[in-house]
Amino acid sequence: MKSDEPSSSELRMAFIGGGSGGHLFPAIAVGNAIRQLYPSAKFLFLCSRRPVDQQILATPKWPAGSMVVDPYVRMAGHQAFFYRIALIPEWLSAYRTAKKSLAMFKPHVAVGLGASASVPGMIAASHLRIPLALMEQNTIPGKANHLLAKRAAVTLAGMPFNTQTSRRWPSPLVVTGTPVRPEIARLSQAMPKFSGRCRLLILGGSQGSASVNRLVLEALADEHCIPSDWQIIHQTGEPQVQQVSAEYARRGRTATVLSFIPDLPEMLATATLVVSRAGAGTLQELACAGAPCILIPLSTSSQNHQLANAQRLEEKGASALIMETSDDAGLQLRRHLNSLASQSQLRQHFSEEIRSFAHPNAAEESARILCQLAAVH
Repeated sequence: MKSDEPSSSELRMAFIGGGSGGHLFPAIAVGNAIRQLYPSAKFLFLCSRRPVDQQILATPKWPAGSMVVDPYVRMAGHQAFFYRIALIPEWLSAYRTAKKSLAMFKPHVAVGLGASASVPGMIAASHLRIPLALMEQNTIPGKANHLLAKRAAVTLAGMPFNTQTSRRWPSPLVVTGTPVRPEIARLSQAMPKFSGRCRLLILGGSQGSASVNRLVLEALADEHCIPSDWQIIHQTGEPQVQQVSAEYARRGRTATVLSFIPDLPEMLATATLVVSRAGAGTLQELACAGAPCILIPLSTSSQNHQLANAQRLEEKGASALIMETSDDAGLQLRRHLNSLASQSQLRQHFSEEIRSFAHPNAAEESARILCQLAAVH
């Protein structure tokens, strides 16, 4: 160990940002990988005040400090201008809170997780001369990371940026892939499982998705869309579970509707076909599992990054893509479901192609880079 390299007992990392599982879960995966290198490493999470942040970090293993800044709210025209003006006192308060917490914790590296909740804390870390690193999971980097990139020593990218963005990006850029938990990463080395019964898995996200629910139910209204003996597992938000279950029953379909899938790695490993959103974390999970999928990007995602993520896979023949705002989106979904359900060779092709996007060692690679950054400062 170099003389200036932190020892296992004194390495400290701060993760700053949040507002969704897509921001926090990759950070937790990296934190676990750092603990493999430095078992006694200490961590601090400075997050938004959204309940999801506290739910994800509700364990002494990941101590969370509360940031008072609201997550980014997209508005148009004068509404956005006045909203940002009104937010200034909150941002200043978040900056002061973060600066105090960081000065006490003294992290070797501050890692920005994206979203507006990361900005006050990362600027505070910069003013304290703490080395900065950014994690950006999407192929179109978010506005927060755009703002912070000039201050960062490195940007860890989950997906390649386009050529123009890569050339202009002001900090060193390393494409590590999106870090996922070990149970998911190990699926990339596993042989496909065949349970004897085909399974359609619908992933609507922890908050649910009204449009995904509507399109799936519309498509499955055609009894020939997928065979009647297929098992259907539909994950949606807790408030929608009863309604979606009732809609399946009304259409004469048997489905298991859940707000949470307790064993997602097993479910992904045994899924015959998946319908999903196109967040970067979810796409990496699908890639590690080699899951044939139909992607329905969230049309209101910031800078339409989910569409860009999905297009990258579709261009390589790794998935099907449906625009949820298309007038015939339900019909498109029905056709894709029918085609993939009836053609095992097409599913196999999708499975092989999406596996080429898998980065099962992303967490370990990210951890190594962050530890190196801590060692040289």
